[in-house]
Amino acid sequence: MFPAVVFGALAFYSYNTGQAGLVLCALLLVVGDARYHWENRRMALLGAALAIALALPYVRFQAEHPGEIARRFQLVGSYLVRPDLLPAEKAARFVQEYAAGLSPVYWYGPENSRDLIRHRMKGYGNLLWPTLPFAAIGLLICFRRWRDPAHRAVLIVAFTAPAGAALAGMHVTRALVFVLPAALLTALGLAALMRRMGERVGQTRMVAALFVLLSLAGGAMLREALADGPTWYTDYGLTGTQYGARQVFSDVSRYLADHPQSQVWIFPSAWNGGDMLRRFFAPEDPRILLLNLDSFLEERFDAVEGALVVLTKDDYESVIRSGKFTERDVEDTLQLPDGTTGFYLVRLAYLPEADAIFAAERDARRRMVAEEIVLIGRTATVRHTPFDIGSLPDLFDGDPTTMVRTAGINPAVIEIEFSEPAWLTGLRLTTGSMDLGVTIGVFADEGTVPGRYDEVFTGLPPSPTLDLMLEPAPGPVRRLTIEVRDLNGLATKYVHLGEIVLHEE
Repeated sequence: MFPAVVFGALAFYSYNTGQAGLVLCALLLVVGDARYHWENRRMALLGAALAIALALPYVRFQAEHPGEIARRFQLVGSYLVRPDLLPAEKAARFVQEYAAGLSPVYWYGPENSRDLIRHRMKGYGNLLWPTLPFAAIGLLICFRRWRDPAHRAVLIVAFTAPAGAALAGMHVTRALVFVLPAALLTALGLAALMRRMGERVGQTRMVAALFVLLSLAGGAMLREALADGPTWYTDYGLTGTQYGARQVFSDVSRYLADHPQSQVWIFPSAWNGGDMLRRFFAPEDPRILLLNLDSFLEERFDAVEGALVVLTKDDYESVIRSGKFTERDVEDTLQLPDGTTGFYLVRLAYLPEADAIFAAERDARRRMVAEEIVLIGRTATVRHTPFDIGSLPDLFDGDPTTMVRTAGINPAVIEIEFSEPAWLTGLRLTTGSMDLGVTIGVFADEGTVPGRYDEVFTGLPPSPTLDLMLEPAPGPVRRLTIEVRDLNGLATKYVHLGEIVLHEE
């Protein structure tokens, strides 16, 4: 029991989305074997004491960070933290996601639309479909013998395994724990059939035949994955298989060996965690830099003419289409597994008209956008920095996860003009992850002195929420300006805003 409690705690701490399912499983196991635990209550109490001791760090963490659970669900896009859904709708969504986590179609079907293609084998299910009949037989056996603690435990684990993932949305990476009870059920069903057939053909022959069959099946899957896997899907980018890191860094390393004084600029738009890949393939090489393509296209970098630039095919076309660059030389191209060009290693130079294009784009980005919206019971005209992601209602919908992003402008500026004065006492602001400066200006009627409030925040947690008080209270506010600046970003840096909540007397 004691190792089980310890490993249960390790599992609990390892993945927050699975915590609910693990706790539910533990409770059902305790209730299901309540009589046994009562007969051995001294040991059960010791196990409970150990569980409580292992839970104390979690209790302390939640006391110090009371909003962390909600923030974690926001990060995974859970419907539980969506303010636009009623409790009944959230309950219905949970039932839907939980049912998907138990669905044979999801686990054994050859394709599903829930999982990313890099988490799938084309033509295969998440579990091998020929084993489904054995799993069904094993499930029937467990239901028939549910009074037996061992069979009951398998049922409890199977039916609680998807519970945690169902809180956020069913995906295979969140529900991998289901593989354990599925394997047990499959083995139970297969063993039952083998016992019956073994009486006719001999147990040894049955075991040998099964070993050969499973070995051949595993070898065939391995061969197909290695030979055909790279061309199962043709999306090799960020939403696909994220191909090319090893090939790119190998080519870059060879280039730098021949040109030791050069720099290489890589735009890793096809990969998650590009910096981690650089640290793995080219640790501590200061000549290799990772850049953001949008910033590169919005700000002039004269050093580009002395660097080798690595771009995906789509990014390369965007660079040329911008009208700011000309291609001086193509050092190399890298092919994707399907034979098409995936990456360009090129040298670029600015065209003479690039400066005029940069200036025109900066002017366009700085033009404020005016919209009308209802805020704290009043019609308000809002002028704001242009957004390239999200819209103005996303800032005031009560959901911090519906974020807006400025169109390559730092700082973000929001100006609110009320149809009737508002007696504001402060506001709540949710932003993207950054060190930031906030400037708030309040204006009353003509002839009054405007108020100005400045704050700087550093070392914040991811996606912070800040409560800002207007002290001294400004009185009736006719116009309000909110400026949010990324302290570490260029003027062309994107600024993410999640929510603005105005507080009124």
